[in-house]
Amino acid sequence: MKEKEFKILSMCNNRFALDLLAKLWASRTNLLYSPYNIAAVCSMAYAGAHENTEKQIAKSMHFELEKERIHHAFSTLAMFLSHRAFDDRRQILTANAIWLLSGRTVHEDFRTLISKEYGARIVEQKEGDSLTELRKEINDWISDKTNGMIRDMIGQLSSGLLLVIVSAIYFQGNWANTFSRKNATKETFHITATADVTVPMMKQSRRFR
Repeated sequence: MKEKEFKILSMCNNRFALDLLAKLWASRTNLLYSPYNIAAVCSMAYAGAHENTEKQIAKSMHFELEKERIHHAFSTLAMFLSHRAFDDRRQILTANAIWLLSGRTVHEDFRTLISKEYGARIVEQKEGDSLTELRKEINDWISDKTNGMIRDMIGQLSSGLLLVIVSAIYFQGNWANTFSRKNATKETFHITATADVTVPMMKQSRRFR
Protein backbone atom coordinates (compact mmCIF):
# COMPACT_ATOMS: atom_id res chain seq x y z
CA MET A 1 0.00 0.00 0.00
CA LYS A 2 1.30 3.43 -0.88
CA GLU A 3 2.24 5.77 1.98
CA LYS A 4 -0.44 8.19 0.80
CA GLU A 5 -3.19 5.58 1.24
CA PHE A 6 -1.87 4.69 4.70
CA LYS A 7 -2.10 8.36 5.72
CA ILE A 8 -5.61 8.64 4.28
CA LEU A 9 -6.81 5.61 6.22
CA SER A 10 -5.27 6.96 9.43
CA MET A 11 -6.99 10.29 8.86
CA CYS A 12 -10.35 8.55 8.25
CA ASN A 13 -9.99 6.48 11.43
CA ASN A 14 -9.02 9.55 13.47
CA ARG A 15 -12.08 11.47 12.27
CA PHE A 16 -14.32 8.55 13.18
CA ALA A 17 -12.63 8.22 16.59
CA LEU A 18 -13.31 11.87 17.39
CA ASP A 19 -16.91 11.63 16.16
CA LEU A 20 -17.49 8.64 18.43
CA LEU A 21 -15.75 10.31 21.37
CA ALA A 22 -18.08 13.29 21.05
CA LYS A 23 -21.07 10.93 21.33
CA LEU A 24 -19.65 8.85 24.19
CA TRP A 25 -18.41 11.86 26.14
CA ALA A 26 -21.99 13.10 26.51
CA SER A 27 -22.54 10.35 29.10
CA ARG A 28 -19.87 11.98 31.33
CA THR A 29 -18.70 8.58 32.57
CA ASN A 30 -15.25 7.01 32.64
CA LEU A 31 -14.72 5.23 29.33
CA LEU A 32 -12.15 3.23 27.43
CA TYR A 33 -12.71 2.26 23.81
CA SER A 34 -10.71 1.15 20.78
CA PRO A 35 -11.60 3.08 17.60
CA TYR A 36 -9.38 0.70 15.63
CA ASN A 37 -11.48 -2.35 16.54
CA ILE A 38 -14.78 -0.58 15.99
CA ALA A 39 -13.55 0.62 12.60
CA ALA A 40 -12.44 -2.93 11.73
CA VAL A 41 -15.88 -4.33 12.58
CA CYS A 42 -17.61 -1.65 10.49
CA SER A 43 -15.20 -2.24 7.62
CA MET A 44 -15.95 -5.98 7.65
CA ALA A 45 -19.66 -5.17 7.51
CA TYR A 46 -18.87 -2.67 4.74
CA ALA A 47 -17.33 -5.49 2.70
CA GLY A 48 -20.72 -7.17 2.43
CA ALA A 49 -22.85 -4.03 2.20
CA HIS A 50 -24.48 -2.62 -0.93
CA GLU A 51 -26.46 0.42 -2.07
CA ASN A 52 -27.70 2.70 0.73
CA THR A 53 -26.17 0.68 3.58
CA GLU A 54 -22.80 0.80 1.84
CA LYS A 55 -23.05 4.58 1.43
CA GLN A 56 -24.10 5.12 5.05
CA ILE A 57 -21.16 3.10 6.43
CA ALA A 58 -18.69 4.89 4.17
CA LYS A 59 -20.04 8.28 5.26
CA SER A 60 -20.02 7.44 8.98
CA MET A 61 -16.47 6.05 8.81
CA HIS A 62 -15.21 8.92 6.61
CA PHE A 63 -13.89 6.41 4.08
CA GLU A 64 -12.14 8.30 1.29
CA LEU A 65 -10.51 5.37 -0.50
CA GLU A 66 -12.09 3.04 -3.03
CA LYS A 67 -13.85 0.12 -1.37
CA GLU A 68 -11.23 -2.44 -2.41
CA ARG A 69 -8.39 -0.19 -1.19
CA ILE A 70 -10.07 0.21 2.22
CA HIS A 71 -9.77 -3.51 2.89
CA HIS A 72 -6.16 -3.64 1.67
CA ALA A 73 -5.40 -0.66 3.91
CA PHE A 74 -6.84 -2.35 7.01
CA SER A 75 -4.84 -5.48 6.21
CA THR A 76 -1.63 -3.46 5.98
CA LEU A 77 -2.45 -1.58 9.18
CA ALA A 78 -2.96 -4.87 11.04
CA MET A 79 0.39 -6.14 9.76
CA PHE A 80 2.04 -2.87 10.82
CA LEU A 81 0.67 -3.26 14.35
CA SER A 82 1.66 -6.92 14.62
CA HIS A 83 5.22 -6.22 13.45
CA ARG A 84 5.59 -3.52 16.13
CA ALA A 85 3.78 -5.50 18.79
CA PHE A 86 6.55 -7.45 20.43
CA ASP A 87 9.52 -6.00 22.21
CA ASP A 88 10.66 -5.62 25.80
CA ARG A 89 7.99 -3.06 26.64
CA ARG A 90 4.76 -3.89 24.84
CA GLN A 91 2.53 -6.59 23.39
CA ILE A 92 -0.42 -6.01 21.06
CA LEU A 93 -2.72 -8.80 19.87
CA THR A 94 -5.74 -8.35 17.59
CA ALA A 95 -8.25 -10.89 16.27
CA ASN A 96 -11.45 -10.80 14.20
CA ALA A 97 -14.27 -13.29 13.73
CA ILE A 98 -17.83 -13.57 12.43
CA TRP A 99 -20.51 -15.94 13.72
CA LEU A 100 -23.40 -16.77 11.38
CA LEU A 101 -26.69 -17.53 13.10
CA SER A 102 -29.91 -19.25 12.12
CA GLY A 103 -28.34 -21.35 9.39
CA ARG A 104 -27.17 -18.34 7.41
CA THR A 105 -24.38 -18.55 4.85
CA VAL A 106 -22.24 -15.93 3.11
CA HIS A 107 -21.00 -15.49 -0.44
CA GLU A 108 -17.68 -17.21 -1.06
CA ASP A 109 -16.10 -13.94 -2.27
CA PHE A 110 -16.97 -12.31 1.04
CA ARG A 111 -15.56 -15.26 2.99
CA THR A 112 -12.30 -15.07 1.02
CA LEU A 113 -11.94 -11.30 1.46
CA ILE A 114 -12.63 -11.41 5.21
CA SER A 115 -10.11 -14.20 5.69
CA LYS A 116 -7.41 -12.61 3.52
CA GLU A 117 -7.64 -8.95 4.54
CA TYR A 118 -8.81 -9.24 8.15
CA GLY A 119 -7.53 -12.66 9.15
CA ALA A 120 -11.07 -13.36 10.37
CA ARG A 121 -12.61 -16.77 10.88
CA ILE A 122 -16.25 -17.30 9.94
CA VAL A 123 -18.10 -19.70 12.22
CA GLU A 124 -21.49 -21.13 11.33
CA GLN A 125 -23.89 -21.97 14.14
CA LYS A 126 -24.01 -25.72 14.57
CA GLU A 127 -27.37 -27.38 14.16
CA GLY A 128 -28.94 -27.88 17.55
CA ASP A 129 -26.74 -25.29 19.31
CA SER A 130 -28.75 -23.00 21.54
CA LEU A 131 -28.15 -19.25 21.76
CA THR A 132 -26.79 -19.82 25.27
CA GLU A 133 -24.18 -22.26 23.92
CA LEU A 134 -23.32 -19.87 21.10
CA ARG A 135 -22.95 -16.96 23.53
CA LYS A 136 -20.54 -19.03 25.63
CA GLU A 137 -18.54 -19.96 22.54
CA ILE A 138 -18.16 -16.30 21.50
CA ASN A 139 -17.33 -15.15 25.03
CA ASP A 140 -14.73 -17.92 25.38
CA TRP A 141 -13.16 -16.80 22.09
CA ILE A 142 -13.00 -13.17 23.27
CA SER A 143 -11.50 -14.25 26.61
CA ASP A 144 -8.89 -16.37 24.85
CA LYS A 145 -7.87 -13.60 22.42
CA THR A 146 -7.52 -11.05 25.25
CA ASN A 147 -5.57 -13.33 27.59
CA GLY A 148 -8.58 -13.59 29.90
CA MET A 149 -8.85 -9.83 30.43
CA ILE A 150 -12.32 -9.55 28.85
CA ARG A 151 -14.90 -12.08 29.98
CA ASP A 152 -18.65 -12.41 29.45
CA MET A 153 -18.62 -9.58 26.92
CA ILE A 154 -21.93 -10.67 25.43
CA GLY A 155 -24.76 -10.90 27.94
CA GLN A 156 -27.39 -12.39 25.65
CA LEU A 157 -28.17 -13.03 22.00
CA SER A 158 -31.50 -12.18 20.44
CA SER A 159 -33.28 -14.82 18.40
CA GLY A 160 -33.60 -12.27 15.59
CA LEU A 161 -29.86 -11.91 15.04
CA LEU A 162 -28.39 -13.10 11.74
CA LEU A 163 -24.70 -12.64 12.50
CA VAL A 164 -22.28 -11.39 15.13
CA ILE A 165 -19.08 -9.58 14.13
CA VAL A 166 -16.36 -9.49 16.80
CA SER A 167 -13.02 -7.69 16.91
CA ALA A 168 -10.83 -8.16 19.98
CA ILE A 169 -7.68 -6.37 21.07
CA TYR A 170 -5.19 -7.08 23.86
CA PHE A 171 -2.54 -4.60 24.92
CA GLN A 172 0.06 -5.00 27.64
CA GLY A 173 2.70 -2.33 27.96
CA ASN A 174 5.23 -0.92 30.38
CA TRP A 175 5.82 2.76 30.99
CA ALA A 176 8.60 4.23 28.86
CA ASN A 177 9.36 6.38 31.92
CA THR A 178 8.48 4.43 35.05
CA PHE A 179 7.09 5.97 38.23
CA SER A 180 9.04 5.66 41.46
CA ARG A 181 7.12 4.31 44.46
CA LYS A 182 8.84 6.82 46.73
CA ASN A 183 7.10 9.63 44.85
CA ALA A 184 3.62 8.14 45.34
CA THR A 185 1.37 10.10 47.70
CA LYS A 186 -2.20 9.79 48.91
CA GLU A 187 -4.37 12.53 47.47
CA THR A 188 -8.02 13.36 46.89
CA PHE A 189 -9.79 11.92 43.86
CA HIS A 190 -13.16 13.44 42.94
CA ILE A 191 -15.66 10.70 42.08
CA THR A 192 -18.52 13.14 41.52
CA ALA A 193 -19.18 16.81 42.22
CA THR A 194 -20.03 15.91 45.82
CA ALA A 195 -18.10 12.70 46.58
CA ASP A 196 -14.36 12.30 47.15
CA VAL A 197 -12.02 9.45 48.07
CA THR A 198 -8.37 9.37 49.09
CA VAL A 199 -6.21 7.16 46.87
CA PRO A 200 -2.50 6.69 46.04
CA MET A 201 -1.40 8.97 43.20
CA MET A 202 1.60 8.49 40.90
CA LYS A 203 3.86 11.46 40.27
CA GLN A 204 7.03 12.25 38.37
CA SER A 205 8.78 15.32 36.98
CA ARG A 206 10.47 14.97 33.60
CA ARG A 207 10.75 16.67 30.23
CA PHE A 208 8.42 14.98 27.71
CA ARG A 209 7.93 15.46 24.01
